[in-house]
Amino acid sequence: MALGKCNWHKVKLNFGLQFLRYLLMFINLAFFIFGLVLVILGAVSLVKGDLEKALEGNNIPSLAAGFIVIGVFMMVLSILGCCGAYCQNKLLIGIYLIILLIIVIIQLIIALAASLFIDDIPGVVQRGWSDATDGNRVILEDSFNCCGFVNRTDFPGTSCTTPDFDNYPGCFLTIVHYLYDKFDTVAIVAGVFGGFELLGFLFSCILCTQMPRYDKVLSESERLWKKQGEND
Repeated sequence: MALGKCNWHKVKLNFGLQFLRYLLMFINLAFFIFGLVLVILGAVSLVKGDLEKALEGNNIPSLAAGFIVIGVFMMVLSILGCCGAYCQNKLLIGIYLIILLIIVIIQLIIALAASLFIDDIPGVVQRGWSDATDGNRVILEDSFNCCGFVNRTDFPGTSCTTPDFDNYPGCFLTIVHYLYDKFDTVAIVAGVFGGFELLGFLFSCILCTQMPRYDKVLSESERLWKKQGEND
């Protein structure tokens, strides 16, 4: 079967397989939209990037660049899955299935790494603040409406050294709570996306194992046609 061969008009599927085929196309449409959202979020974060600039030098991965790479990859994968389902091409669906399995394994590894990293968030913030320049501290204080590390007198930036900022919270807890909230949001989104991945994986497996190949259908049709000719 050729990689780009489209057999939707030649191989008739039963109602169940047709239903799964359309569901797989819908799931991959959701993948495409989700990937597009990640690309947009990553691009916006790269333009802003205040937090990453202020905490640079602490081996913090660029989430913005990661979002863009993952988003583009998801969009390409969704196109592959849609084409395979639309064209009833078992080879494309098989490739899609293998890549999706690899992604699930990678996501499990990333989830494990994230669970280890989340416990180190306070330490990362503390090291980042200690190593930050005055300009970067000012960026953080302006971005999070905070002053100093624990309070106004604890390593503040030059923008909040006056008593007018006594009522401002320290940046340590403000930034830590912000990062924890972001992790919770990512966990929820990842859970929803993982559910769609699981459905896509199951539907792809069923289609790959149950969907007839066009060349076999053609051979059976030729056999029946020859048999009918012999009977005539």
